[in-house]
Amino acid sequence: MRPRPTFYFHDAIRVRSLALFIFGVAIFSLAGATPLRAQMPGVVSGVVLAPDGSPQAHARVYLQPGNGRPPRTVLTDATGHFSFGNTVSGIYDVRAQANGLWSELIHNVSVKKNDEVSLKLQIKAAAPKSAGNP
Repeated sequence: MRPRPTFYFHDAIRVRSLALFIFGVAIFSLAGATPLRAQMPGVVSGVVLAPDGSPQAHARVYLQPGNGRPPRTVLTDATGHFSFGNTVSGIYDVRAQANGLWSELIHNVSVKKNDEVSLKLQIKAAAPKSAGNP
């Protein structure tokens, strides 16, 4: 007859420690460490052009959320560029204004997490006055 193996207390601790380690690795793997980028909001950026096609400095750009909240506004830089960082996912309308003139309204701009939406807005020239309209 073979002698029975001896099981010591410290063996039980090793088995338990190994089981806890494997359980911890499995939980961490299943939870999936979310990269920081996955938690970043979107960006709406672009350029505003003057009626003649040149970059429009200091134009005011409006980002209107579709949920009825007040619009956000930014001014373009010297090269006509603008950027709305930290933009929450959603649907927006975008428009620019400079020197009393407006661009066309861009409807339903969809912003998603981590996305950068790039737009080109052009300020429209004032309609010429006709002989019948003062």
